[in-house]
Amino acid sequence: MGPYPMHAMAVNRIVIGAALFASYAARLPEFNTIYGPDSIAWFPLYRGYVLNAWHPPLAPVADFIARHDLQSYVWLLYALLLLALLSFALGFVTRLSGVTGLVLHQLFNAINADVSWGWSEFVVGLFLYTLLAPSGKRYSIDAARKRSGSTGAVSEFVAPAWPLRLMQINICGMYAVAGWSRIDSPGWLEGKMMFEALTNTLFARFAIDWHAYRGLLVVPAYAVMILEPAASILLWIRPLAPWVALALIAMHVGLELLTQVGMWNFLMIGGLLCFLSPAWSRSALERVTPQRYR
Repeated sequence: MGPYPMHAMAVNRIVIGAALFASYAARLPEFNTIYGPDSIAWFPLYRGYVLNAWHPPLAPVADFIARHDLQSYVWLLYALLLLALLSFALGFVTRLSGVTGLVLHQLFNAINADVSWGWSEFVVGLFLYTLLAPSGKRYSIDAARKRSGSTGAVSEFVAPAWPLRLMQINICGMYAVAGWSRIDSPGWLEGKMMFEALTNTLFARFAIDWHAYRGLLVVPAYAVMILEPAASILLWIRPLAPWVALALIAMHVGLELLTQVGMWNFLMIGGLLCFLSPAWSRSALERVTPQRYR
């Protein structure tokens, strides 16, 4: 795959780093309950089930911490995780901070995997593709540091396209799994899933009586039911891809405004930018990034 603009991957670096940082920072008040030495995360039965079933490679690390009674010092790793994620989002020592953030995210997700909406598993692949791309080369602190010691022209922001293609495949795979599983679901076939989501106290962002709009909510429910499985195919048809991506972005914006599903919508929007013209991401980045960081 020849050189391709990497602006969308720079956006994903910012989105992924910021989303993970915000999520982990929001857990600080409940740190002891979720990860602390007396939390369920360190009970042998819980660790044996979660680590052996979901994260076997990380089980020895957690076992080492538990065996040597180091749970009280886990907050040091947590602090390093927050620092690494913030550095990755800002593009400071991008590769090192990215590797550190990804490994520690995997560790804390393994220690207690029950504190997200499932997106903490999904983000791992997106994080890896963004890390493999030169996402910190521009629009970052690294770029500013490099420019301060150079008198030459700024190099073009292009690289082999394979990390971006992997991102696209992962995004389409997500829509395929989520979308095609709904085509024989009674709730989706009856068009009532949007109403149920908006009236479910677990998902609803606002306590609104939606009963008066129940008939109207059938329309977006069917639209989502059709759009998501179709997207796994249509996003690969070049003339249609931008329009399908924009429709999906609009869907995720609407979902974020009305529902609570963690960081899912932000991650999907970031991934969908890979299907739009690089000019879109470049324009957005240049609007918010000072000249010396470009």
